[in-house]
Amino acid sequence: MQVHAPRGAAIERELLARRIVLWVAVAALVVLAFAALRLGFEKPQTGHIFGGKLAFLGLVLAAAAVQYGAWRQLVAWTADQAREANVNRLMGHREEWEAYRDAVIAELLDRVLPHNRVVLANALFVGLALLVSCALDLLVMLSARDVPGWRHASAALLAVAIPALLDTWIRQLSALAAEFGGTRVGFAARRRS
Repeated sequence: MQVHAPRGAAIERELLARRIVLWVAVAALVVLAFAALRLGFEKPQTGHIFGGKLAFLGLVLAAAAVQYGAWRQLVAWTADQAREANVNRLMGHREEWEAYRDAVIAELLDRVLPHNRVVLANALFVGLALLVSCALDLLVMLSARDVPGWRHASAALLAVAIPALLDTWIRQLSALAAEFGGTRVGFAARRRS
């Protein structure tokens, strides 16, 4: 039995690339808007929020690492199942086992892995935006002269990271709903019948 690549994998990669380009374009527009409106934190305020930004960055990186680990485990499990496709265990129930295994793999490839890829892309964007924002804050705090562009860009990148993080959380919740609502319950019911 051969496991097929996910349907529309090329389209999915293109949509993922578009998503990243869209977030970068939004970030550029927000930075320009913050600069035009002269929005940004003053030097004393920058020092107060810097620690919070670093903690937030650490949480985002930790969540991304956990998500990446889960994604790697899913990919490894799917590859293991594909390798075992020709093993003649469970001869009496082989057709039932193969149908069940193929359904689980299709579910992973079509519903769970695409969410993980998008969540990883969003986490990468949020992490980079926060990293650049923290670096600009550090420059503002260490600089002897005030550079308003650094302050505007730092505030704008923080502002852009929030909607991207909200999008990530919404995707995580919908992936969890699909996982618990569709995969586990649906497959458990099929296995019992």
